[in-house]
Amino acid sequence: MRHWLIVLFYLCFACFATTAQAQLFRSNKPKLPDSLFIKNYLNRLNVSTGVQINNVEFILAYPQFKQRFDISPKVTMQQFFKLEFRQINLRYSYSLFPLTKKADAPTNFRKEFGFSFGVKKFDFDLSFQNARGYFLRNSEEVLAGTNLAGQTLQFPNLRTRVFALQVSYNTNSQFSLNSLSTGKELQIRNAYSFLPGTSFYRIHFFQEDQTPQPGLSSDDYIIDWNLNLPLAATLVLPHNWYLTGIAGPILGVSFLDTKTYDPGLQKISDRNTRFTNGYYLRAGLGFTGQKWFGGIEAYNTRYGSASEAGRNTRFFYGAKFYVGLRLRPPKILKQTAEILPYDENGLKLGKKPKSKSPQQNN
Repeated sequence: MRHWLIVLFYLCFACFATTAQAQLFRSNKPKLPDSLFIKNYLNRLNVSTGVQINNVEFILAYPQFKQRFDISPKVTMQQFFKLEFRQINLRYSYSLFPLTKKADAPTNFRKEFGFSFGVKKFDFDLSFQNARGYFLRNSEEVLAGTNLAGQTLQFPNLRTRVFALQVSYNTNSQFSLNSLSTGKELQIRNAYSFLPGTSFYRIHFFQEDQTPQPGLSSDDYIIDWNLNLPLAATLVLPHNWYLTGIAGPILGVSFLDTKTYDPGLQKISDRNTRFTNGYYLRAGLGFTGQKWFGGIEAYNTRYGSASEAGRNTRFFYGAKFYVGLRLRPPKILKQTAEILPYDENGLKLGKKPKSKSPQQNN
């Protein structure tokens, strides 16, 4: 109940802020041009790298078995690379080493590839992550009353594949979302915005080299569809520094499909649906210069079902440090980019307008 009251209060505040902003735009006071708020470096090739610490927790409840599993990989440090030109971004990250150096820790790796692009005020982000090696955080609860009580249950061959699609809409063209962690734009005046959007996650759990046994789970598929309603603000600091914060509630629905083996070792499905709610937090401190940019960033996302008996929760959190260099793009990249209809606001959908002949102009 408390979470829903917070969501209701936030929605009222967001509606009030949006209405106030609309009334301000309708006033006789002329709106300042966007160029006084944002300086862009979109025609440069932005190359950046850094290190990040990412972790995730999955709480999976199986009411039919009266079991609840809280699993998580080891906290790992990853290195990542990003290439950004105009409104198109590419990123790749991979595990360096686990921070928990225990001899009995499960083997672990994590790789991620991401692609994002902008269309007008919309931002689209797609990513694919592959990870292996988990341990059971609530081992005491699951193993209570058994000979293994007190031990930490590990799943070194448990793997996850996560496909994610996120779409957000920037309601204020004077606010730059690209200034956070990309370096493609610099916010030169304080600004805020409402960033409604949606996110889609498809999570596949499976065990490598598993021997089929009756009643044993073989695959779990989770599909999460969320509505995100965050507010964002950037505080401009001296000497091209900035501080950005984003926060808001999450409302959604989760679909769980568990496949188990029957006595004949045939796969059977058990499906259920749950409504979810949670929150999204993100903050960053950065610097954007003529040739260099860098900063630190942290995020925290948590959402799940409200029912304790059938609780199904996802918890993503982490931090990163990055540094980048701005270069002149290669000629082939510029020529390739010219194929796409484009302006400073992003990719333009539709046909390019035909140029008029001199006779038509006269």
